[in-house]
Amino acid sequence: MALKAEVLYDFTAEPGNNELSVRQGESVTVLDQTVGGGWIQAQNSSGQTGLVPEGYLQVGNRDGDSWSRPGALASTPTAGWDSRTQQAAVEDDDGEWDDDWDHQSEGGYHGDDQLDEEGGASGRPSVKISLNKFPFSKGPSPEVFLLAKPPANTRDLLPVYMGEVGPVWFYPSTPLNCLIADPKKESKLYGLKSFIEYQISPTTTNRPVNHRYKHFDWLYERLMEKFGSALPIPSLPDKQVTGRFQVDFIRMRMEQLQAWMTRMCRHPVVSQSDVFQLFLTYTDEKEWKSGKRKAEKDETVGPMMFSLIEPEAAELDAAEVEQKCELYSRFTKSMDDGVKELLNVGHSHWKRCTGRMFMFIQCLYIYTHISIYLYT
Repeated sequence: MALKAEVLYDFTAEPGNNELSVRQGESVTVLDQTVGGGWIQAQNSSGQTGLVPEGYLQVGNRDGDSWSRPGALASTPTAGWDSRTQQAAVEDDDGEWDDDWDHQSEGGYHGDDQLDEEGGASGRPSVKISLNKFPFSKGPSPEVFLLAKPPANTRDLLPVYMGEVGPVWFYPSTPLNCLIADPKKESKLYGLKSFIEYQISPTTTNRPVNHRYKHFDWLYERLMEKFGSALPIPSLPDKQVTGRFQVDFIRMRMEQLQAWMTRMCRHPVVSQSDVFQLFLTYTDEKEWKSGKRKAEKDETVGPMMFSLIEPEAAELDAAEVEQKCELYSRFTKSMDDGVKELLNVGHSHWKRCTGRMFMFIQCLYIYTHISIYLYT
């Protein structure tokens, strides 16, 4: 009996990649589970064949409603992966992480499934796909910051000085900049997956490093997790579903990434952070993966960043703080009342402009203009 599989999620095939479009709840026939890279070759009820992401299927001989996950099979190359990695090669340059992206990483969201020691799923039988790769909520809470001890490593401290407008970051003596150029189309999985790789040359080393959009996305998530509580981190250019390999789109994206990197290089804190320096100056794949895991284990993220600022702010006067809080409460209440009044006025004008009186005025206006036209 042929091995059957139930489709857990909708998947749309990309033209030219030998993929098969499937819909949630559909039953397909498994042709080959040894393709590797998180893919399974399957055939739908219409006889069409192609590759389907392994994490999108529950494979097994259907016995009532009993299905087994392909990730629990010891012969499968991806046995023991977490749910984020099982989704790995579903999409290319604008999607989730792929199979060659250091799946030993301990950071990020690992789905709702917990894997047992044999690599099988314990608890829930289905794969949960994360909609947010690195949720900001998993970082320390403000309570953790208030109760935590100061960091022992003084190398990570962020010095500030009192300027004319208040506390100001210390800027490095040598400004940092980088140039993004020479985009090239690369591929993996024997040409099944393609992506664009950019060459980044920092002014500090003048040695180019290669990164794809996913790497920029990873850097953005790391910067948001570490500095998002205190620093404004601009968003990356939007992801693209179609036309990712068109010349005009590649040029536009390269310009947008260049503008984003320029802003990051000019910030005195972000540009000197370990994760940003790793992104620009790593020497080989081993150093990159090691630095990536270290960055994802960083504990001084979120509100904990404030424990690195030196010197600490002076003790605030309790009476002054209470007075400012009272003024803020009064302002918010008056603003709320003003917005409500504005909405009421707008609603009353809307009723006047859509009622019978408005229609009568409109008809009278039209009749007057017609009369003037006929008698002149």
